[in-house]
Amino acid sequence: MDIPFNTQKEGLDKLEKMVQVREEMKGCRWYDVWQEDCKRFADKLIQAGADEKDIAVIMGWRVDKECYCGILLH
Repeated sequence: MDIPFNTQKEGLDKLEKMVQVREEMKGCRWYDVWQEDCKRFADKLIQAGADEKDIAVIMGWRVDKECYCGILLH
């Protein structure tokens, strides 16, 4: 999946949306596919200069009812 982005903020916003979809797929056979797509896109953002800590926070998000909880990984 190739997702273009013009700025790091735009890329991080797109990753956030991807993670949201990933979490909606939990328990579905597509969850693993979305997980891999999120990882590949996160790697692309890191190569473009995004902060790995920002990526870790977004990738660690989980859906709890209708609220996102960011988990900061050290």
